[in-house]
Amino acid sequence: MIQSFKMVFEANRISTQKIREIIEELTELGVYDSKTGMVSYDNDDKVLEQKIIAILDNIVQNH
Repeated sequence: MIQSFKMVFEANRISTQKIREIIEELTELGVYDSKTGMVSYDNDDKVLEQKIIAILDNIVQNH
């Protein structure tokens, strides 16, 4: 099943450089659509899902 969510950042809580890095990582995984700001992936792919979680978890741990 396809899982989707919109990426929303508070500019005062995270640096522009970090936002670019996150978007780049998600784009490299093939899950980020820059036109819509949406992340979409097949949640049956547990390896991919864990990679996405690790990227997002890194945001939380650093802020």
